[in-house]
Amino acid sequence: MQLVKLRAIQQNKKWTLVFNEGTHSYRLCTDDGANCDKTINLADYNSGIGYGLPKGGEEAKAITYPGAGNIYKASFKTRGTGQLGWVYLENNRGGSWRVGSLLSGVVRIDKWNGTAYE
Repeated sequence: MQLVKLRAIQQNKKWTLVFNEGTHSYRLCTDDGANCDKTINLADYNSGIGYGLPKGGEEAKAITYPGAGNIYKASFKTRGTGQLGWVYLENNRGGSWRVGSLLSGVVRIDKWNGTAYE
C-alpha cells in the first residue's frame, strides 16, 4: 500500500490497488485499474495468508474499500492522499491484521489481539 502511495507522488498521477477477494490477489495499477504492472497472489507468501475477518471481530466484510462483487479499489492521488478503508488479513496460525489508509494518506497496519486492534 505504501508503494502505491509513493508511486502516485513520484509519478504525479493516481495509482490504485485493485483487490480481488475471489482469487486472494491484488494488483498495482495506474488510474482506476486500467493499466496494471504487477499482480501479487497472497498464496505466494507461503504463510497461509488470505483475506479474512478475525474471530470475535465486528467487521462485516474483509475489504471495506469501494467495489463490486469480489473487486475493491484503494486509490492514492498525486499528493499522497487516499481513501478511507481497510483490508483484513488472516493466516493459518490464527493471526489477524488489518491494513488500511486514512483520507490523509496515512497507511496503518494493526494487529488483532483477540478483542481489539492495536
